[in-house]
Amino acid sequence: MKRFVAPLALLASLTGSSLASAQALFNDSVALPFTGFSNYIQLVDLDHDGDLDIIAPNCSGFIGTGAQAFEVYRNDGTGSFADYGFPLAGTKAVRQVATGDIDGDGDNDVVVPDAGGGS
Repeated sequence: MKRFVAPLALLASLTGSSLASAQALFNDSVALPFTGFSNYIQLVDLDHDGDLDIIAPNCSGFIGTGAQAFEVYRNDGTGSFADYGFPLAGTKAVRQVATGDIDGDGDNDVVVPDAGGGS
């Protein structure tokens, strides 16, 4: 226990004054037209414009019997987001999404597992 007290005390002394004077970095909010909720949102630059776009799987509800939404919103750089038009037909239970350059071509790729039966 004693070996954890000294680093914790040092951390508290170094950050105490800076935490007290911290200010919010976000002032504006943006409303998105989700049809429900998402449990795993990714922010990634899909169109190489330097702005983070939004990938929101499973927006129509966490559990459903039919196909559920997989929505992608493009950031236009002004704080507005537009539907990216990313159709993903036949998905039933998209819970998560992963992004990265899988094939090494410099583009962000999107991997979407479907827990509802397909992949």
